[in-house]
Amino acid sequence: MVWELFLSPGNLSGQQLSQDSLIKLIDQAPSFTIFRENYFITGVPYNEKPSRYNSDIKFQISFKQRLTKTVLPLNTYLYLIYTQKTFWEVYRKSSPFRDSNYNPGFGLGKFLFKNNIQYALVSLTAEHESNGKDSIYSRSWNFISLSYMMFFKNKRFLIRAWYPFGYEDNASLLDYIGYGELNFFWDLRQQRLKLNITARKGASMDLKGSIQIGLFYRLFNFSNQYLYLQIYEGYAENLLYYNDLTSKIRLGWAITPAKLIID
Repeated sequence: MVWELFLSPGNLSGQQLSQDSLIKLIDQAPSFTIFRENYFITGVPYNEKPSRYNSDIKFQISFKQRLTKTVLPLNTYLYLIYTQKTFWEVYRKSSPFRDSNYNPGFGLGKFLFKNNIQYALVSLTAEHESNGKDSIYSRSWNFISLSYMMFFKNKRFLIRAWYPFGYEDNASLLDYIGYGELNFFWDLRQQRLKLNITARKGASMDLKGSIQIGLFYRLFNFSNQYLYLQIYEGYAENLLYYNDLTSKIRLGWAITPAKLIID
């Protein structure tokens, strides 16, 4: 999953804020924050015998810099985002990095209100993603995405669609990543236990696509650190081998966007 917004929707769990209160919260929040989850996890395939060649470490670094307060037209705000995801074959001799994916971008966000109470969030982003390699190992694409997130008492549902361009050197990429994704988040136990599911369907007519399931267990009441279990099934987990099927289960440590509101 994915955090597409200035405020992590987890910060709004169990809260219904008026328009003035939410805008004030946005403007007073730190401008530099976590964007998506930061994590460090290791694991093995669950459809074949584990070995040093098919086991790895996967880690992600993600942050966001808000560029403006809600002073733009329609109370929108502008922000920069950056996410880096790396696959480290640490159990092999010399421990090579299999692939790293770099994903910078910028976005525009706006909360939606009904009867002066927030109920959804819309964001528009322009992003680039590549693995930083050249020649036959180069993988990159650009896209403009539109996200719509609805939040409820302890659940969130996000629909994200993108318009891709600049991927001509990897023409079959869309067959595996498609034109959008669905994300479902469920706070199962008052911020102690969380479930996150992200699904994509490739553009081809077959079953290419992916599903990622994440289960978070908070270790300490005062912390945004979690024990993190991730299951990935499908294609395009990394760009270099986007047409390879991945079936992995990994366990490790995650830091999520910090809560700004105490439930």
